[in-house]
Amino acid sequence: MMAGRLWRWLREDVWEIPFRRYAALLLAAALTAAAVWGGLRLGEQDRSCAKGVTRPGNSDDCVGVSVTAYDFGQPRFAQVIRAVDRENRRLAAGRYVTVALLEPFTTSDPDSVNDTLHELQGAYLAQYRANHEATHETPTSGSSWPTPAATGGTGRTWSTG
Repeated sequence: MMAGRLWRWLREDVWEIPFRRYAALLLAAALTAAAVWGGLRLGEQDRSCAKGVTRPGNSDDCVGVSVTAYDFGQPRFAQVIRAVDRENRRLAAGRYVTVALLEPFTTSDPDSVNDTLHELQGAYLAQYRANHEATHETPTSGSSWPTPAATGGTGRTWSTG
């Protein structure tokens, strides 16, 4: 009984009046498009790691240039990178140069991790000295952390522009 009333209402009250017919078609098209778009968005995998850093489809490593306190999944780097981020945040906009340290931050080799940590610590100390030493020179120094691409370190999967 209920289905019969609904069908009658659709046929006589909605479909027979041209404006309502077009409005119903437009609504159906909009709902279909929204459902398709929503389904596609839900099916996408979030491959971002941090601002400026992504995970290419063929790799589990994050590549790109980080200007935030992102540690590339290496907890040993976190303290130094947070210190660099604090230095970066104290700089006046447009009054500093950016120095990039290109290292394999996502490596799992213990020797490489230690080497990278020491180089990162040295870069922080150089940045700190440049920003705090009383030279009264500008610009001061900011740092970013690019990591080589998984394509042999060619940098083809990230850009600095």
